[in-house]
Parts: sequence; C-alpha cells; structure tokens
Amino acid sequence: MNTPAKWYLLAVVMLVHSFVITAQPGKKAAADNIRWSYSVQQASDNEYDLIFRADVAPNWHLYGPYQEYKFGAGPLPMEIAYDSKANFSLKGKIKSSPKPERIYDEIFEVYINQFAGKPVFTQRIVVNTETPFVIKGSLSGQICEDLCVPFEDRFEFQIKGAKVTGEATNPGDTGTVASAIGGNAAGPGNANGTSEMADQQTKGDNLADAGGAGKEKDSSLLGFFLAALLLGIAGIFTPCVFPMIPMNIAFFLNYRGGRAKGKFLAVFYGLSIIFIYSVIGLLITVIFGAEAMNNIVTHWVTNVIFFLVFVVFAASFFGAFELVLPSKWVNKADSQADRGGLFGTFFMALTLVLVSFSCTAAFIGTILVEAADGTSLLKPFIGMLGFSVGFGVPFALLALFPSLMQKMPKAGGWMNAVKVVFGFVILAFGMKFLIIPDQTYHLGLLNRDIYLSIWVVLFTLMGLYLLGKFKFHHDTDTQHIGFFRLLLVIATFSFVVYLIPGIFGADLTRLSSLLPPKSTLSLDLSKGTSAAPVTDEVVLCGEPTYSDFLHLWKEDMKGYFVLEEAIACAKEKNKPVFVDFTGHGCSNCKVMEQTVLSDPRVMEMLKKNFIIASLYTDDRKEAPQDKWIKAKDGSDIKTIGRINKHIQETRFGTIATPLYVIIDHEGNMLSGTWQNDKNTEGFIAFLDEGFKKFRENNP
Repeated sequence: MNTPAKWYLLAVVMLVHSFVITAQPGKKAAADNIRWSYSVQQASDNEYDLIFRADVAPNWHLYGPYQEYKFGAGPLPMEIAYDSKANFSLKGKIKSSPKPERIYDEIFEVYINQFAGKPVFTQRIVVNTETPFVIKGSLSGQICEDLCVPFEDRFEFQIKGAKVTGEATNPGDTGTVASAIGGNAAGPGNANGTSEMADQQTKGDNLADAGGAGKEKDSSLLGFFLAALLLGIAGIFTPCVFPMIPMNIAFFLNYRGGRAKGKFLAVFYGLSIIFIYSVIGLLITVIFGAEAMNNIVTHWVTNVIFFLVFVVFAASFFGAFELVLPSKWVNKADSQADRGGLFGTFFMALTLVLVSFSCTAAFIGTILVEAADGTSLLKPFIGMLGFSVGFGVPFALLALFPSLMQKMPKAGGWMNAVKVVFGFVILAFGMKFLIIPDQTYHLGLLNRDIYLSIWVVLFTLMGLYLLGKFKFHHDTDTQHIGFFRLLLVIATFSFVVYLIPGIFGADLTRLSSLLPPKSTLSLDLSKGTSAAPVTDEVVLCGEPTYSDFLHLWKEDMKGYFVLEEAIACAKEKNKPVFVDFTGHGCSNCKVMEQTVLSDPRVMEMLKKNFIIASLYTDDRKEAPQDKWIKAKDGSDIKTIGRINKHIQETRFGTIATPLYVIIDHEGNMLSGTWQNDKNTEGFIAFLDEGFKKFRENNP
C-alpha cells in the first residue's frame, strides 16, 4: 500500500473507532477500563519518588511514556504534565515496573512499548524548598483492546519539603536544555526545531509562581517591606498629613464615649489605614499576576510612562500644582465619618487616605513600580503593608500615648522643604525607567556618564536648596539652618562627591541597580587599572553573534550571547558552559554582576574553567531569521530576548532573572541552578561542583 493511501485508511479507521466506542453500549469509557492511584515516597533529604499505579482492565493494554517512533507516527504515548515545577525538578526519566512488552504494530509499521495488568511508573524528583507544597498535574494517553480510547486523569502529591542548604537549587537534575534550542544544542540550524520528548515533558508546565517567587529570598522581601515602612513614616512628615495629626489625636482623646473607648477606636483607626492600603496591594496582586507584572516592568512603553509619572510627582512636590482626588470622593467618605463608632472611624481613615493622596501618591507609586519587577507575586501586597504600617501605626501610638505629641516638631515651613527634597529624589529615581528602553533597543541616548552627570546636577541643586540658596514660591524664608538640616546638606554633597568618579569609570557598586551598565561609558579612565587582575585574556572559538551591541558585566570577560555558539565552543575546548540568564532592566542582575560575579576569584574560575553564555531575556532587537524558533502555538519567536526567555521558560520553568546554570555539551545541568543569592562563597562552591562533575565524565 502506498504511503498516502495508508494514512487515509488510518484516518478512516480512527474515525470508525471513535464512532463505535460511543455507539456500542458494550464498550465503556476509558475510565471504566483503567484506574489510577498515586503515592509518594521520600528517597533522601531532598529527593522524592512520585509513584503512578495503573490498573488496566483484562484484555486491555496501555502505551508507555517512551516510544521509539517519532511522536505522532504511532499510538498516543502516556504523558505526564505538571501544573508547575516551581519547587522541584525532574531527575532522570520515568522508570516502569515491569518492563514494557515490545511489539511490532502492522498499521503504523513501528515497534511499540505497551503495558498490561498493573504497571507502576516512578519519577524521581529533586525538591528545592523546605516548605511543604503540593504537586498537581494531569496524566493522559491511550488504552486499547480491539479498539483504542484516550484517557486523562488528574493527580496530586503532598510533598513535605527538603533539607536544602541554599547554595544551589535543583541539584542533580539530569534534564537537558537541548530541547529548548532544537535537539542537538550545538548543531547549526537547530534553533527552529523542538525536541519531541522534551515537549512531552514540558507540556502543561506553567511559569514558576511569580516568575520564580518560590525561590525569592525571604531577606529580599523583608528588605522591601522595611523600605516601604520607611516611606510610610516619611509620608507622615508631608504638608498634607502632618497638620492633621493633632486634629485626629484630639478626636480620640476627647471621645464622648470615654477615654477607654477612644483608645480602642484609635487602635482601630490605625488598623483601618493598614487595611485600606494593604487591600490596594492585594488587588494589584490578584488582578495582574506575576507574568503580566513582569511584562509591564520590562516593556519600553510602560517604562516611559513610569518616568513621566515620576516627573509629574516631582513637579507636584516642587509646587507646580497639587495632585488631588475628586472632591466628591473625599466629601462622601467624610460624611460617613460623622456617624461615629467603628463604622465612622473606618471612614475617618479612608478620608485621611484620600486627602493625603497629593503627598503620598509618589511614595505609593514608587512602591508599586518596584513591586512589579516580577520576582515575587507577593511584593505589591508586602510593599503596601509596609507602607501602611509606617503610615498608620504612629497615629494609633500618639493617641495611646499623647505625651509623645510634645516631642513632635511643630508644623511649619520645614514641611514644604521635605516635599521639595522628596521631589529631587523622585526625579533622580525616575530616571532609571529610561534605562530599560535605551538598553533594550540599543538607542545609546542615556550613557552612564550622561546619566550620572544629571544626577550630580540634581543632587547639587538639592544641597543648595537645603542651604537656602534658592527657594520655590511656596517656601518660607530661611534665616538659618538647624543641625539636622546641616547633616542633610553634608550627606547630599558627600553623595555628589561619591558620584563624580563614576563619570570617569568608577564602579559605584552600591548604586549598580540604578545605573546604566559601565560598558556605556564614553570615557572610562579605569580601563587597564584593575588592582587585582585575574587570568590572561580569554580566547573564544570565533566572534560571538551580537557582540557589537551586547556585552558581559566586565570588559575583560568574554563569552557568547547565543546558547548554541557557547555549547559548540565548549565542545571544542572541552569545558562546561556557564549560562547567565540576565536582562538590561534587571536590577538584581546588576547587583549580582557588580558583587558576586565581579569577585576576582569568581572571574578567574569562569575564565579558566568555563565557556560563558550570557542570555539577555528582555532584548528587543530582532534576531536573524535562521535564529528564530517556533512557539507552541506555531508562531515565530523573533527577538533575542523572547528566544532566550523561551529557552529559560521551557527548560527551567521560570522567567525570573538572574538565573545561573552550568550545563555539559548535551545540555545536562551539572550543579542545579543559582538565583539571586549574594553568597560569594556559596557561588564559588556552586561553580566548583559543576566543573568537577563535568570533569568526571569529560577528563
């Protein structure tokens, strides 16, 4: 039979199968002919076995997960799809017991692995969190007697968690990244394909929760909470809020229901403020989600909008205009506050939130924009909770301990000075949103020296303002400056002095997350003056693609920007590949690069023992057509950033950056993954482990 006729006949047979199965009362659904049960067994401190037990009806058989034929050229194999791999990684392939029966299928003309009776399938996983979690997913495939029917079942496994050290996540994963770049990772022209087996393993996988939020360090969220807390406290000392403190405190001190009830309502008032702001953060968390927030924070349009919004905030603080919410909102809330009791107290808190908007909007905007970095779905809620605690708790404390009021400064012109200072800071901070479009589209308009020059001017003006050398129209005359103001002047001009060397090449490591990369400097006087040189210059296997506009974190570090090229060179030099998933707009990446990756010991190890692949996941430049890859929906992925993000997402289940992986020539991970952990000693151990494992198999 010729090939076209055979496939036409096969299509007709399959249609008849479907009709007969649904029409004959004697043939029951797949659920009546195969039943599944699931259990989990702990293998070690951080490894578990997921056990899938099938009970296949007599005379029926099940097709196994691994078949020798190309996917689509035979019966449907069994597939296991996990809803998320955020907290674990697969170790090796699925093992089966007993071994499958291997038969030759006359229709498909291929050998097929099938099971009957009660086969058991086991998948070993490596857990990377100490927190208990649930693995959910679906299992699908096909069972046959005389005819075949598809089946699908949902599963859940309760995982207790692991005893992890934190140095490296996903240890021992033997998966491959070859599927993400097209089968043989090092071969030319393979970027357009996908590995069939890898597609089966990754089908149904979602992004890691919050773009890797499960791996976000608790210390990062705590630091963000504390920063938001300080902004909340700062919001109290603005002209919109500070004068309201005595009026609000007097209400609770003189409450007609008695002093005890007044204290109770004062506490409720503070809690209401916390509740209102926290709900704002929670709503943003629920409405947007991690992937949408990550796309928002990395897109050039939203970054330009953020910059313009911060300019508006700064102009408002400089006294150009007042940002106010519609008066009917304030009046409506204020009218409800007159009702008294818990209900009225809550609306008093809501009125304060609305009235103070013109002064607190910039603080809230800063928190929410920073929370949209994609590293944790909880960040908007954590940020608003921190701000509300700093903003609301002082009101309750002053009502409970009114003697503290005597230690508070008197309202006056200094509050306008506070607003103006915040205006300068917000304007300088807002400039960071111009870095992302400038870098992702390689415009070259905002080089590091230009950026720092603007900062030097802004903070010099801020220092002169604090000295009283000029004023805005809403300011009062400054006859003298106090001690605290003098300290601010000293701090401001000291900061300016610190910035100036950065224009000529100083690293300014502490500000790395807020500045354009050092490679954009027009004049770098620090070249060739390193006090601790590492090894000789790295010699690569050829000129890296995109090296005319993409760079590594240090000038003397050399590497590739296309994973296939890095693997090909690694084969030639018999070295493992150090894969660095990074981004132009990734603040955490810049901090890691200026601290851990710039450590002389780390740089020496990378130069000597590895081939580096630095993969930018947010670059908007279109790749050459031979580098395009296909998405699951069949569309072309064309830009450099989307191609690299696709590799990261499909293989490692996360789009969070930074992400560091060590792989061999086949794309197998050698020592797990490393994310935003600034433990240099641990990172060195991570590199050493990966290199030693590579040498065990590649002496």
